[in-house]
Amino acid sequence: MFISSYSAFAGSKKGDGLKISFIVKEADKKVDVIVDGKFFTSYCWPDNVMKPILYPVMTSEGTEITRGFPLKPRAGERVDHPHHIGIWFNYGDVAGFDLWNNSEAIPTDKKSGYGSVIHMNINQLKEGVGEAIMVTTESWTDASGKELLSEKTEYHFFCQRKTRIIDRVATLTATGKEVSMKDNKEGMIAIRVARQLELPSKDEFIMTNALGNPTTVKKNEQRRSFRKL
Repeated sequence: MFISSYSAFAGSKKGDGLKISFIVKEADKKVDVIVDGKFFTSYCWPDNVMKPILYPVMTSEGTEITRGFPLKPRAGERVDHPHHIGIWFNYGDVAGFDLWNNSEAIPTDKKSGYGSVIHMNINQLKEGVGEAIMVTTESWTDASGKELLSEKTEYHFFCQRKTRIIDRVATLTATGKEVSMKDNKEGMIAIRVARQLELPSKDEFIMTNALGNPTTVKKNEQRRSFRKL
């Protein structure tokens, strides 16, 4: 069993809880999280993304903090690492398969080394004031679609005044034979932020993943700031 959690923002005060609700959009393969009538984020599982994601993620003021590329590219963004989308959870070596780097950019002749995380079910949606809970089930599969791990995840959304917190508790269970997850730099939870939140870089550089595949990352000398967070 593996348990993980993350917080988008911290700091809250009792008595200031906001109403949190869900809108299920099966045709669009997503569940919207709505806070006090305003969009916060979506749990979504697009066909062209190889794992479920939280995307986009908004501040209480309505500022998007996640990168738009590759789903909704915006001017001035970096276009490296197409598997970096919103907030996601997976790993670079699960029984020898790379689930972290899988994307539409992987050539067909290399797909045999990659796996996917498949959304299976929304088990529970519990709306509330100050906190709401969503429980989901996913399947971690190899390149052939055979399940390696079953995932059950609880998303806890906490919203008070301008505070937005997302806590995630994920349990992974091997459903067949023993599954190894060797030491790997690709994993397990990440968020790809908008350009305004990136560290600036003066030079172009090359990043290489665990399989030795290089990606050229363009320089980013300017650092813009959000007026409101």
